[in-house]
Amino acid sequence: MKKLTNLLAWLMALALPFLLGFMSIRLMISPAFLKWEYEKPDFPPDQYGFTQEQRFELASVAIEFLASPERPEEAIRLLEEQTLN
Repeated sequence: MKKLTNLLAWLMALALPFLLGFMSIRLMISPAFLKWEYEKPDFPPDQYGFTQEQRFELASVAIEFLASPERPEEAIRLLEEQTLN
């Protein structure tokens, strides 16, 4: 039983950095994080002249693409359909 406990402890210790890394990445590709970032008062203006709304719309589609459960070949349509109005 002691060997099993030690083995599980080692496996958890080895897996923890990967789990934390993947959880951080998943958090950063969430709509909530995007909204939080764009609402910061010190968020920099766009150097190409896009408005905040345009930037948020483009970023939202990119986040939707990254978080899509579809295969990339199918999800790419989200980016292909994106236009600026």
